Amino acid sequence: MTESPWKPIDPAAWRDVPHLAGRLSSAEDIAAGRAVFRLDAAQGNAAPATLALPRCGLQRLEDGTVRPVVVIQAEVLNGETILGVRYLPGGGGVCSLEEVELLDGPAGWLPEG
Repeated sequence: MTESPWKPIDPAAWRDVPHLAGRLSSAEDIAAGRAVFRLDAAQGNAAPATLALPRCGLQRLEDGTVRPVVVIQAEVLNGETILGVRYLPGGGGVCSLEEVELLDGPAGWLPEG
């Protein structure tokens, strides 16, 4: 059995999280944990986004809470930037760029104080 690529992330090792940049994702990228979603270029104007990855961020959820993420994928479809993110406790998700505050590093993951 293959080990899951969606295991918890050590915050100190966020730079080592597998990620994808410079091209659209493939099914192999998803299986390897380098991507969370796959766009079909035939369904719209899909292209890779120009965003340095991996990248720390804070995702704003619908209920108003914020959770730290590592952005591992950024692709554009019909003008909207879509992100693939990994959660520190494990797993991954998809959101828009507007839902994430991009950070320069993990320091912003923790509340001040």
